[in-house]
Amino acid sequence: SLGGAEGHLRRRLELEPENWALRRQLGEAVLDTGDRDGGLYELELAMVGFELDGEIDHAQEVVDEILHVFPASVRHHQKRVEYAVRARDRERLIHAYLELADALFRTGAGDKAVSVYGRVLELDGSNSRAEFALVTLAPDELSRLRGAQSRPERWSDELEAISGNRAGARADAPA
Repeated sequence: SLGGAEGHLRRRLELEPENWALRRQLGEAVLDTGDRDGGLYELELAMVGFELDGEIDHAQEVVDEILHVFPASVRHHQKRVEYAVRARDRERLIHAYLELADALFRTGAGDKAVSVYGRVLELDGSNSRAEFALVTLAPDELSRLRGAQSRPERWSDELEAISGNRAGARADAPA
């Protein structure tokens, strides 16, 4: 039973309180019982423990697990960015920034999301996801980032389709 597994893990942790893999297992078991707050608490302890031990890849795995359960947690998306920086993994950093920007946008912090999408374009000038987000949220910011290379018209058909206009049709053109 889950309750038995949880009790067993807690007893083992009394003997090895800094066994972060075991702490992670406890967090997963607690989540499985439906206790989201308790599971999050144990997973965060494991994440920080791995981080303090220099095991960034394990900390990254735990933060990914936390975000699977709590996808809107901006704080955990920021941790993911931090771990990617510490691991010096450019691709993981770009992905982490994109996910952070999306979370910021979903939680109503559009201005902060714009800044993060801009950072993505600084790292990867051809990132279409960040470019589309900026042309949608802040076309002036995209123009500023692009300078003379501004390309917001690249997304004009998609934007018109989203707004309900026919793709390619201009709003001021006769029907």
